[in-house]
Amino acid sequence: ASDIWPRPRQKPNPGLETLVIKALENKSIPVGARSLIITRHAAQRMIERSVSIESIQQAVAEGRLFAYAHGGLLKIGYYDESGQLFLCVDQRHERIITAIRKSSPGYVERLIKSR
Repeated sequence: ASDIWPRPRQKPNPGLETLVIKALENKSIPVGARSLIITRHAAQRMIERSVSIESIQQAVAEGRLFAYAHGGLLKIGYYDESGQLFLCVDQRHERIITAIRKSSPGYVERLIKSR
């Protein structure tokens, strides 16, 4: 996918990274019949963890949807087992809070049980 950052074996460039974060922050991405907004934190994690917009769209379209509690708040999660991608979305289902690549099904099960 064209919007994965950073490229494998590419040296980090803090100035360019800042520009990419600004480009992603508050970006609305279509996912099925809805759109989700990328928060600054999610943009930072997408860059850090090489998560593309396309992989987020796939996780929402094809992944497992579940509710869980974290930090005293109810949140919505998506988990795409094939891509091992976990997404945290706010309880109003409007904003992507974070994206975690290489998440195990066990991690997701523990989140669900914590409700």
